Amino acid sequence: MRAARELLAREEPHNAHDFSYLRMTALARHARECGYDEEVAQRAFDVFFAARNELDLFADVRPSLERLRPRYLLATFSNGNADLARIGLSEFFVLSLNARQLGVGKPHPLCFERLAEELRVARDEILYVGDDPALDVEAARAAGLRTAWVNRFDHPWPDTIAPADIVVTNCTQLAESLGV
Repeated sequence: MRAARELLAREEPHNAHDFSYLRMTALARHARECGYDEEVAQRAFDVFFAARNELDLFADVRPSLERLRPRYLLATFSNGNADLARIGLSEFFVLSLNARQLGVGKPHPLCFERLAEELRVARDEILYVGDDPALDVEAARAAGLRTAWVNRFDHPWPDTIAPADIVVTNCTQLAESLGV
């Protein structure tokens, strides 16, 4: 499925940011190739999407969000299609954007510009927290945001990218580094 999704993204670069579209269209192709009606693709996507949102959160996530929420506006931007309401985290965020809504994904600067616009804050007032050095840290910094890297699994930092402003191994450390 991943290979089919990546092939479709190369064939349709104007839709490469939309993971839901890519997954649905790839599933529909598979269904046709196997002699099934495309309707089976929608059912398969529904099963995938439900499973995609059944997460076991790291133990530090919810308590840290509870600590951060009173002091900071919390928002999300994702290239993917996770649903914070289904995951049980939407209550913590004042805004949740994704690539499908914007028509572009990270590292495109519009992702970070739109986040600042909708939050009604200057970009340099935002601390963008992510786990991907290039898509999160490097892209957010290039758009004028401060950055934090959550490195839960002790990955090496790429030599070609300037370090994040804050580096932590979990959300508890992030909250502590922000004084909450």
